[in-house]
Amino acid sequence: MAGTEMATADAASSDSDAVTPESSSLPKARSQWRRAWEKYCGNKLAVVSLVICALLVVIAIFAPLIAPYGYADTNYDNHLASAFSPHHLFGTDELGRDILSRLIFSTRSALLVALASQVVAVVLSVVIGLIAGYAGGLADQVLMGITDVMFAFPAYLFTIILVTVMGQSLLAVGLAIGIASWVTMARLVRGQVLAIKVKEYVEAGRAMGAGGTTIATRYILPNTLGPILVTISFGIPAAIIAEAGLSLIGLGVAPPTPSWGGLINTGRSYILSEPHMLVAPMVLFAITVLAFSWVGDGLRDAFDLGEEG
Repeated sequence: MAGTEMATADAASSDSDAVTPESSSLPKARSQWRRAWEKYCGNKLAVVSLVICALLVVIAIFAPLIAPYGYADTNYDNHLASAFSPHHLFGTDELGRDILSRLIFSTRSALLVALASQVVAVVLSVVIGLIAGYAGGLADQVLMGITDVMFAFPAYLFTIILVTVMGQSLLAVGLAIGIASWVTMARLVRGQVLAIKVKEYVEAGRAMGAGGTTIATRYILPNTLGPILVTISFGIPAAIIAEAGLSLIGLGVAPPTPSWGGLINTGRSYILSEPHMLVAPMVLFAITVLAFSWVGDGLRDAFDLGEEG
């Protein structure tokens, strides 16, 4: 009788110690994110850059409340006003529009284009990379063949073609940049999926009867979020630079909607007489690109955790 009770207790203890794939993988995933955050906070430059990026996002969201004037408000009697002139901190442009207000709204334009492009790139890359990496076989060959063709085609030229066809609205420019820039992230997702799908907890989930969709979305995809986040952090400044480059050749966001590329392009004509028209957007453009790039550097270092013992 005592032996039976001891066996029952041992069995209960064994059952309580047994863990499912979800319970074993989720705490590990949480600890990885916590360690990544702690490592990121140890990078002072990355933390300062994150604060700057957050401030830029706030400026973009509340641009109509922060800007002293509308971005299209003209005053022909006060055009080309110098910096620090009365009522216009950064002066006015050739149409009498307040440069500070246009800089603030240009921040919104740049971040909206970057957001739209990264949403498109993430959706395309996750779907293609996840299917190719998990399904393998013919699906992998076909999808990676398409990816290789896209990789061989110049992304900037493809963006120009798409903008020409789709138009020059904020959404169209963002979509064009995203469609032309998903290839690198798709390859990254596929590589991550190939490495993760042979892990023990994935095999355990498969042995317990989990379907392919469940395994792909619950076990594999969450463990690819770190590298995807790092890629997005570098994709944002790349999209901002691409939009500015399109504006310089007249294919960016259509006027009168302001953009940094458009402001820089206009300021070039007044570099000798009104240098602030060129310097102001260039400085803000550089700060934004550098801030997001340094955030990306910090995230890349934070998620480089190596193999856990």
